[in-house]
Amino acid sequence: KKKKNKQNTTQLESLLSAAMEDVRNLLGWEEETEEGDDLSFVSDDTEELDCYAKLEERISLSYKHRVYGFVICAALGFACSLISIVFILGVGFPILYTMSNVFYLTATFFLVGPVRQAKGMFKPVRLVATIVYLIAMVLTLMAALWLQAWLLALLMALIQTLALIWYSLSYIPYARTCVKNCVQGAVAV
Repeated sequence: KKKKNKQNTTQLESLLSAAMEDVRNLLGWEEETEEGDDLSFVSDDTEELDCYAKLEERISLSYKHRVYGFVICAALGFACSLISIVFILGVGFPILYTMSNVFYLTATFFLVGPVRQAKGMFKPVRLVATIVYLIAMVLTLMAALWLQAWLLALLMALIQTLALIWYSLSYIPYARTCVKNCVQGAVAV
């Protein structure tokens, strides 16, 4: 029985190792040969590194730590999202909802790195959606905390969500065009 358990454990480890290798390839991470099992993000940009990129390069996390950071931040974001549902009719909803988005954004920083994430967010195709998303997050918190205007905070949370959806659609080829056509068809009816 112990031999069979050990065999199952070995098979599971090899499956997980293969899955993690696929994730590494998908994210563009390569193993460093000098440090052995330390994995760091390898950028495909050939342009000169600015001060933030140099800082990111010096504070490079191992693959395992990046995954841990991603999982922890994503779990915190999911928890804030679930808890915000409980406070749907109160000021707590927009605050927790915005916090969940901050955690989700931080989770993606761990996967691709903050510099590459910022470069991707501020590409011309995503620039308007990114700016609207970030401003809506700030305005949501201001409306909830400073003005204590629940309806305004809820409206800002809705704008935040729509901006995030529009931003996300920019990663899928022709998705924005499809959504535009669907909305135009629905409005024309």
